[in-house]
Amino acid sequence: MAFNKALKSSFPLEVLNKDLKLIFVSNLAGSFGDGLYAYILPYYMRESLSATPAEVGILYALVNIVSAITLFFAGMIADKYDRKKIMIAGWLSWLPAPIIFSLATNWLQMLPGMILWGFWLGGPSTAYIITSADKRRLTLTFTMISSAWSLGYIFSPAIGGYLADAAGMKIVFYLAFIFYVSATLTLLFISSQRAEGYEKREKEHKYSFF
Repeated sequence: MAFNKALKSSFPLEVLNKDLKLIFVSNLAGSFGDGLYAYILPYYMRESLSATPAEVGILYALVNIVSAITLFFAGMIADKYDRKKIMIAGWLSWLPAPIIFSLATNWLQMLPGMILWGFWLGGPSTAYIITSADKRRLTLTFTMISSAWSLGYIFSPAIGGYLADAAGMKIVFYLAFIFYVSATLTLLFISSQRAEGYEKREKEHKYSFF
């Protein structure tokens, strides 16, 4: 009884409605899969693909460039289209990345995967959460959903490192792909959401001379 009470106070999931709980699960699955290889990927590039430090730096710079561009783009379309579809598209862009990494035999072949891995459509997710959440408990809601990412990264790096030593990086990449698929499929069950009043504004703009 005491343990359950402590657990409930530590993880107050009741602040999350059905859609937000599904986003929590999606983030948890996705971050766990990502953590399996994210921290050991530079080592893999260096040891298995013979990439130089400069080449590894180029690959990670590319990830950040793509992240900046896609964040800006996602922010532009978040109020025009179904946010659920944009969130799913973000995970879909990640799906091929670990498969591409597993097939790469040199650092240049990592480029397509790094570009896809850089896709980050966080704006629509934030807008979705704000719209769906209980406004009286908005901070706690964001804290809960954000914690899913941290929870996913707690054990996965160690597990990924162990599996890489025991079975090779291909297994790690394939497992990450499975978790990415799980994260994507989970979002299929959340409700669709568009910006409030967008359709009205769209009609006004359509029939206006200005």
